[in-house]
Amino acid sequence: MPEPVLQRILLDNGLELIFIDQSNRYFGDFYRIHILAVCRCLLTPELLARSGLDPVAQQQLLTVCGGTLEQTRVLSRMGVAGPETDAVKAALVADFLTSTRSYLEADDFPIALILSKSRERKTGRTYYDPKAD
Repeated sequence: MPEPVLQRILLDNGLELIFIDQSNRYFGDFYRIHILAVCRCLLTPELLARSGLDPVAQQQLLTVCGGTLEQTRVLSRMGVAGPETDAVKAALVADFLTSTRSYLEADDFPIALILSKSRERKTGRTYYDPKAD
């Protein structure tokens, strides 16, 4: 059964934000609120050309990622009483959008995401290491 999508937002720079509800009841009437925030980037030829990657690296990235890059973040809260679950879910999504939407909507963010994923694929590191550049 597919997980319920709480919200989909198409950003001005072409990225799509998807909030997927993975919450569950864990004790009595208390819930673990678990929302997967997915930022999806479609790897178009124009976007890849703007990235500055050489054609071989572009093709490798397309092969590995299947034409779409995704960056995820988990939004969670434990011990939420049953009647409060909808309000807590809405608050977690709203807080995430308040703190990160302007960053994700930046015109250069899709390029930064492509370069980050390309570097991650080459080095195996999933974090930024300034000594590596």
